[in-house]
Amino acid sequence: PAGEIPEVGFSGGVPPIPGVIDEFCGYSGPGGSGGWAGVFAILGRAWDRLKGQWGIAIGFTVLMGLLSMCASVAGHVIPLLGGVVSWMMGVVLNLGATVFFLQLVRQGTPKIEHLFCGFKRFGAAVCISLWQTLYVGLWALPGIVLAGIGGVLMVVSATGGGSSAPEAGGVVLLFAGMVLGYVLGAYAFLRYSLAIYIYVDSPHLRARDAVRRSAEMMQGHKWRLLGLWVMSGLLGIVGVLACCVGLLFVGPWVSTAMAEFYADLVPRRDARSTTDEVLFANGSETIFQNHV
Repeated sequence: PAGEIPEVGFSGGVPPIPGVIDEFCGYSGPGGSGGWAGVFAILGRAWDRLKGQWGIAIGFTVLMGLLSMCASVAGHVIPLLGGVVSWMMGVVLNLGATVFFLQLVRQGTPKIEHLFCGFKRFGAAVCISLWQTLYVGLWALPGIVLAGIGGVLMVVSATGGGSSAPEAGGVVLLFAGMVLGYVLGAYAFLRYSLAIYIYVDSPHLRARDAVRRSAEMMQGHKWRLLGLWVMSGLLGIVGVLACCVGLLFVGPWVSTAMAEFYADLVPRRDARSTTDEVLFANGSETIFQNHV
């Protein structure tokens, strides 16, 4: 049942009553601009959302970081099994963080306990992560194969003691494969990065469908998300230079900006419609429907 995940504005895929969040979020209706907001605009909105919420946002981020650190330590202490448990813990905490920051962006009531709500949907969170990993791996496969061929050529040349040409060719193929795999993997990661947000908004979806809808929703918006990630990285560097204290503010800011990016992609809808629809930015697919 959808009620297991706290309401974050579009609980269970059902948009809120038209006009309820207009005053608080600045939208003309549930949803955002459909992807027109730039990177700096998104960061600015995220900063504004955090006004009056910095305390709980920092506390939430610190707690999540501590739990993730504990899981990581356990992963190193316990061979193999510990690594799997650490990964699962991270996936579940990420679902809880998604709920928290969507609550914050949509002017709801973010709570520390939202961090643990992902345990109620443990299976879905893990499946979404597995599907994302599978798709990213498939996209990166050409690069992996190319790098593998290069590695084999290098080994054969080193053991055969013949001409250096195969070894040089192997180095080139290995390097080209690594670059190609990285580029394709990053592209795929951008495509499927919104799956967890889509699932939180519509928890009746299957994990694979949430991942596929992320790919459709990200059409035409990958460069914008990449720009947001680059800016987030630069902010992280600034936070480290500020004796790492700045990270206490950069962490919540970046997480809020990511939630704001997703919320902005969901376009405005006609509040007068008797069949409430939130469409993908390209207008070709329907994400959520609530027949009144």
